[in-house]
Amino acid sequence: MKTQHLLYLGLIVFIVLLAGCAGSSTVSCTTDTQCKDYQICNTQKNICEAKPGNCDNDIDCSTKDNRTMCDVTQNACTFKEGLCDVDRDCKNWQVCGIAGACETASGFCDKNEQCTNPIEYCSPTTNKCSPKAGFCYTNKDCNGWENCDGSRNKCIVRQGSCNIEADCKAYQTCELEGNTCVPKTGFCNNDIDCGEWATCDITNKVCIARQGHCAQDNECASWEYCDTENGNMCFARNGYCGLNNDCADWEICNSNNHYCEAQVGRCTTHKDCVTGEACDQNAHVCR
Repeated sequence: MKTQHLLYLGLIVFIVLLAGCAGSSTVSCTTDTQCKDYQICNTQKNICEAKPGNCDNDIDCSTKDNRTMCDVTQNACTFKEGLCDVDRDCKNWQVCGIAGACETASGFCDKNEQCTNPIEYCSPTTNKCSPKAGFCYTNKDCNGWENCDGSRNKCIVRQGSCNIEADCKAYQTCELEGNTCVPKTGFCNNDIDCGEWATCDITNKVCIARQGHCAQDNECASWEYCDTENGNMCFARNGYCGLNNDCADWEICNSNNHYCEAQVGRCTTHKDCVTGEACDQNAHVCR
């Protein structure tokens, strides 16, 4: 039983060793042409090895201070993140410090704390301190409809422009598509803001009906209504009249009470006829 156990153990060891050999990337050679571009042939060992500065793994790189690693995508030795020998080993907004570590170069930043609070933040795209939204040093830091208030380093909207309703006058609303203050419905800056039937009351900034027109019933006589779908004009209510044309052909308009009344000799009801006559409802004639 013990012998069988040793045989199994030996078999496992053999398989592990075999797998290690199969996974090896070592290539035999006699000349450099038999190796990859970043390798040379070690003719003493007859194997391909990485050229100085190139690598297959971290072991091929300098182990001094454990500062370099193998970039397997380029098969080149490179400094570990944040470490360096010269400036070009760092990012373009860094310099290589005397301790061999990359440091933020003058005029650049890598965190907000390095910028002026509360005006600036560290831009992740330029690694420079830039004004936060709404803050500024010049007009270029603001939106096109804003100016920079240098005393407060804040962007303020130009007259007639807006970001919110409060930037506009009481009769205006903020049109965000153009960041412009425009009159609310029914209000105006001039006649262009009103309908064809209205004019702008410049003092009160409201559209008012031109003479003979209306916007609502209370702008008409008591016996009229405002027809907002037909030229915004006042028309006689049903049963009332302003002209004879508002009445039936057998009637005339009473200009005092604006009621349609039967013409002399014509009738609407029997009451319109003299005693002994009756109203012919079809012809509207007393007979």
